[in-house]
Amino acid sequence: MQKKHKRASKAATDLRKPILIIRWGGKSGKSGMREAEDVRDEFPCDTGLQFAEFRDKKEVKEAIHTWLINPDHPDDQVAQNLYIGSHGNKLGLFPTTRSKRSEVLTWAELASVINPPKRPIVLWLGACESSYAAEAWSQPGMNVPVQLIVGFSGEPDDNAVTALLLQLVHMSNIKTRGRKPRKKPLTYLPADVRRLKRMKFKKSVVTVHYKFEDRPQPEYVEVSKFRSRVRMGFGKYLDKRNIPVPKLFDEALNSSLWKSRPKAEVKALSPSSPCDAESSATK
Repeated sequence: MQKKHKRASKAATDLRKPILIIRWGGKSGKSGMREAEDVRDEFPCDTGLQFAEFRDKKEVKEAIHTWLINPDHPDDQVAQNLYIGSHGNKLGLFPTTRSKRSEVLTWAELASVINPPKRPIVLWLGACESSYAAEAWSQPGMNVPVQLIVGFSGEPDDNAVTALLLQLVHMSNIKTRGRKPRKKPLTYLPADVRRLKRMKFKKSVVTVHYKFEDRPQPEYVEVSKFRSRVRMGFGKYLDKRNIPVPKLFDEALNSSLWKSRPKAEVKALSPSSPCDAESSATK
């Protein structure tokens, strides 16, 4: 019992970051984990990214739950953006093409794990047919605290998954190797959505679904279809309803948490030489 307690405590500490990138299945260093490793290479100085790799569905669910409730800071929700890279279909997500039905994390199961954070999060899905999450969560009785879903329609190859994740993290206003972060965070304005939609791949299409809540049953509407579904363009809808534009990453929400971290801890989270050089230069 004591050993389990220590493992849970360590997980809680490791997962207290705004962006959680989960790779479920695949082999580390091979095509199955390449998108996460490419992000590590591109963003070695960032302390807002947490990477995790799992084989078991139970581990994935426990990690998401721990990340959302943030036991170290129960009054401050650190969680903002969740990425899950895996295989997928209309039923849900799973680790390998040979996975049994019992190993599938259904869209309903994922919804139950995400409930209920204090603030809605943004969900990034690097999986085949991950756009089905929007359809599943628009069904009667569903009300998932996810404001925006970015995923795929079709079967993205490894290059497509990597390109989308890198673009999303770039848009999250975090620090890249040897560069300074943007002064103002990019947000999901219509222009930013168009940037995502312009990404073209052979066997897949990037989908961006926004949660439309002006009806008794919330519906995730593909932003390019807002005019036909809602009779109003996406940008005009946000402006007219005076809805705060959801940010990919809001530093203000967590600035006090990052500033309160011990210097030794921050250094441990950013061990690469470019980060150390940049840190010493700013002292």
